[in-house]
Amino acid sequence: MADGGRVPVLVGRQRETELLTAALVQAVDGASGSTVLLRGEAGVGKSTLLAWVERAARERGFTVLRAVGTEAETDLAFGALHQAFWLLIQRSGALSAHQREALESALDGRSGTPSGFAVGAATLALLGETVRTAPLLLLLDDLHWIDTSSATVFAFLHRRCAELPVVIVGATRPDGPAAQAWSAEAVDVRALPQTDAALLLGTRYPELAAPARDRVLAEAAGNPLALVELPRQLAAAQQRGTAPLPERLPLGRKLERMFTELLPVHRVGPAAHR
Repeated sequence: MADGGRVPVLVGRQRETELLTAALVQAVDGASGSTVLLRGEAGVGKSTLLAWVERAARERGFTVLRAVGTEAETDLAFGALHQAFWLLIQRSGALSAHQREALESALDGRSGTPSGFAVGAATLALLGETVRTAPLLLLLDDLHWIDTSSATVFAFLHRRCAELPVVIVGATRPDGPAAQAWSAEAVDVRALPQTDAALLLGTRYPELAAPARDRVLAEAAGNPLALVELPRQLAAAQQRGTAPLPERLPLGRKLERMFTELLPVHRVGPAAHR
């Protein structure tokens, strides 16, 4: 998402940013909530959009909470919920004793963890207390890897946030469970068209010679992560066009890891490596 703490350059994505902006405006002006579910393949730019909306929300005075699903923690009960809400636990004193016990049991990992419904109701009450001072944005990245118990609570919240100034933005792969379980209409984030892909590549690598530029555009096939990562694997002389390019552009660790996770089930990413 962010590179070295910076929000990366966002090219194109007018439809997506307009939808996200409208959700923020609705929370501020209408004091009502909404959910946006971003759905797309790995590397297509979902996390970049989350970074963009986070910055836009902070500029509007939102409280921002976030959780990121990880494959290694899919079996950790309420792990993603803890990521998102542990900073608000000090406000649990405003909840009823039953709600406070349910929430603290989930976040502290105590034995006898309550049901997802009880934790969801307590979390919704906590959101109600939090938005008394500012609207809230909840960002959920890699929903397809979020543990089941947390996913149940997040789904509960997204169905019941309409009366609160709360915006929930989730990001998932097309086959992720959230894409089927959430009632929010998914926004499909697709590969960049050729014009936008060339603009992104030129913005990040303005000195890239034409042969390297054309190869990267062809092999990246509009995948933003590939557009950013492929040139990094080339030697300086190859980038300048003074040395021949390899028969196949090396992917580098980040792309290798990402596409290894997807293949052979999906055929995405750099065209020459499908």
